[in-house]
Amino acid sequence: MKVSHLLRSIQYAVLTVVGWVLTPIIRLIFSLVYRSSSKCVTPIEDPLCLLPATELARKIRTREVTSEAVVRAYIERARLVNRDCNFIVADRFQEALQEARNVDTILDGHVIAEKFSEQNAPFLGVPTSIKEAFALKGMPQTSGLVMMRDYRASEDAPVVGRLRQAGLIPTMVTNVSELCMWYESANRLNGRSCNPYNTSRIVGGSSGGEGCAIASGAAVVGVGSDIGGSIRMPSFFNGIFGHKPSNGLVPSGGQFPLPTGRDMELLTTGPMCRYATDLLPLLKVMSGPEAKLAKLDQKVDVMKIRFFTMFDDGGSLLVSHVEPEIQESQRKVSTEQSNHADRYIRLISTQATEQSKIM
Repeated sequence: MKVSHLLRSIQYAVLTVVGWVLTPIIRLIFSLVYRSSSKCVTPIEDPLCLLPATELARKIRTREVTSEAVVRAYIERARLVNRDCNFIVADRFQEALQEARNVDTILDGHVIAEKFSEQNAPFLGVPTSIKEAFALKGMPQTSGLVMMRDYRASEDAPVVGRLRQAGLIPTMVTNVSELCMWYESANRLNGRSCNPYNTSRIVGGSSGGEGCAIASGAAVVGVGSDIGGSIRMPSFFNGIFGHKPSNGLVPSGGQFPLPTGRDMELLTTGPMCRYATDLLPLLKVMSGPEAKLAKLDQKVDVMKIRFFTMFDDGGSLLVSHVEPEIQESQRKVSTEQSNHADRYIRLISTQATEQSKIM
């Protein structure tokens, strides 16, 4: 027993030294290889591409701007930045423009049908992107698999149907990792998607095309799916907001590939947005009737929420370290949370003391 423990200790020490030697060398090689391809996409110029989806919906409904103008602005932006980032698998730009014109005609009419009301169609006329793993009628649904190159979806996935019913207009389907099984959105069919802030970096996966489109200003909201980080990692890598809801809140049907067995318990579908203010309204749309079960309208005292964070892996050189900037951000959040909690406790104690004096 002691001998096997000693051997494991020696093995660990050797691998640690190897990692200590190889890590800087590998980083240097990759930096040299990708330095020439490093580029940041051009800044967003059209102000319509700098507004939350909820604000765009309000402006369209009050006729401050037309849906066609909004959709056209996002289409032009998508065409521009896709040259550097390669996140579009296929587009439906012309169809989207026609659907936007239809919305404008409806809103310019004297009588607006109930299904187009603000309550039933809260995002009426706002463009959205769709992760290519989800069925969007008439569009590819290959998940980057070469043998599926000619396949086209015959109907919308349930969550896509709910987005359309809420008034959102799909403009394109976006790239994923092959079969949605890797944290880099690259495949032999559609190539690799590049990060809009630095095109030599990855966008994460498997919902990486969504993350890239939203971060670059080619979309304002989108839909992703997540088992082991497929919404969360692209959101983090691209600096946007994403949420993995509880299982069963949003329908996950209509995806390819669809997990089986216990993996289905881990798969969830959720929103991805450039602005945090759009997360809850979009999640309500995506969850439909189940939104009431999740009590999404109930106010939450954030001071009572517990969260856990790990600053590093314990110092092992066998895996990549957490970057110092990320560790510093974690510490700031932890410190602020602790300070807010202390102030909250003191406030409650003071209120209880004053209440006892009154009684």
